[in-house]
Amino acid sequence: MSDIYTGCLYKRYGKDKKSFTYYYKIKCGSKVILNKSCKTSVKREANKMLDNAIYELEHGRTSLLSKDMTLNKYLEAWLENDVKLNSKYNTYETYSKLINRHIKNTVGNYKIRQLNTLIMQQVFNDMYKAGYSKSTLELTKNLLSGAFKSAIQTYNLINSNPVSYVKIPKYEIEKELEVKDKIITIKQFNKLIELNPVGTDLYMPFQIAFNTGMRRGEVLALKWENIDFDNKIIHIKKNMIRKGDKIELSTPKTKSSIRDITIGNTLLKILKAHKIRQKENKLKYGKLYIDSDFICTTEIGNPISVNMLDGKMHTLNKKIDFPFTFHYLRHTHTTLLIEAGANIKDVQKRLGHSKLSTTMDTYSHVTDKMKNETVEIFEKLIK
Repeated sequence: MSDIYTGCLYKRYGKDKKSFTYYYKIKCGSKVILNKSCKTSVKREANKMLDNAIYELEHGRTSLLSKDMTLNKYLEAWLENDVKLNSKYNTYETYSKLINRHIKNTVGNYKIRQLNTLIMQQVFNDMYKAGYSKSTLELTKNLLSGAFKSAIQTYNLINSNPVSYVKIPKYEIEKELEVKDKIITIKQFNKLIELNPVGTDLYMPFQIAFNTGMRRGEVLALKWENIDFDNKIIHIKKNMIRKGDKIELSTPKTKSSIRDITIGNTLLKILKAHKIRQKENKLKYGKLYIDSDFICTTEIGNPISVNMLDGKMHTLNKKIDFPFTFHYLRHTHTTLLIEAGANIKDVQKRLGHSKLSTTMDTYSHVTDKMKNETVEIFEKLIK
């Protein structure tokens, strides 16, 4: 057995619970890199396939991966056997979209061994000229860097990383809005509620996000079992992700995103009233009502998905005269808290940030303002 790669066999049973097929799983360190069907129920044959796969990986020539394969083929295999198995589905989906949009039809047909810094630099130069944001270029570079790193260290396909020395073109004026420009006023929030009053599909998602600073997926994943009415606490344990037309719940963004946050009487009353309203709708629609236990639902109980919310947001934006996305509610909630003097460490935990520096950097526009106000307070004291 290899010192680098480790493998094991396991059985996957059919619908009859009796017949089975062997699958093999190969790891590089602690990371699963291949998970394939042996298409046999004979253990001896399956073991032979596993040994061959490990041998070929060591020599950089598997049926999936070879030094002569195109970048498109390699990235396809990397997404399925690395990203999909070891990352959040949202990461897999984001990477897939970036590859399809910026790599597939530009350098995708190059053989992976032909790629160099000059070729890859042109990709990023073209993206810059096409008007893509700095963050999009940086994310694309990060994913390619990870893909090529696996090609070197895990699969032994290339000797150097062709994006290591690629430079992101200089952005004289940052095209993306800063957080301070992604905040709405109380008056604007009231306008949103006026357009989406009690009983409409966006009312509850808006109220929860505005009053808690929760992320979109966290809000949509909430169930009544996550609400502790007695202690005024919301337990955030799941995140709703976009996976085709289906609703799927995954673990939140990071470990620190699994958290408990306290809520005030305003949101508490809104939640209690909504629970009563759902029960009334259940009686009203009878068998047509979908009893899902989700908090954010349509009138007939259908859980509001990420796709559904995005569609309604698109319609809403045609009716308002100020820039707005759902994430603005998270930034607005946080800015209001910090400006009111909330403890920044408590704010960090409330938001689910793993590091205090993330909160400080993201909301520097507020903390800088507070620093100036602190100096003014001291000046008044010594006069």
